[in-house]
Amino acid sequence: MTIPALLAAAALSLLAAQPAAAQDDDFRDIPFVVTELRGNPPVDGITQTATFGSNGTISGEGGCNGFSAGFIVMSEAIMVQPARSTRKACEPAIMEAEKRMLDALSVVVEVEYDADAGTLVLKGADRRAVMRLARQDG
Repeated sequence: MTIPALLAAAALSLLAAQPAAAQDDDFRDIPFVVTELRGNPPVDGITQTATFGSNGTISGEGGCNGFSAGFIVMSEAIMVQPARSTRKACEPAIMEAEKRMLDALSVVVEVEYDADAGTLVLKGADRRAVMRLARQDG
């Protein structure tokens, strides 16, 4: 394991029990639906969701299975722990879409929330959008 990876793991373990303070434009505890994943629209017929809980846990649906992962937000920076998911088997296309979503979460380092528009953009180290989400109504 590299030194940056060890430092990130240490920071996650130290801060996991200390979620960041809520802000007026906080995106925590709002259910979101994935609208774009690495520049591509969602796969027809599946809905992928994510809720970033105030308890420091992301939970959602990848299209077939439920998942959860720890996370920490510091200003616009975000660190996401590896996701855990249930183990149902679905059609190969759905399983691949789910894998792409979970893989995308694993590289997220920056978050941008627009409360007025109800959109959340998760970005990778290159500052490009990895995942775009919209507030899930109803």
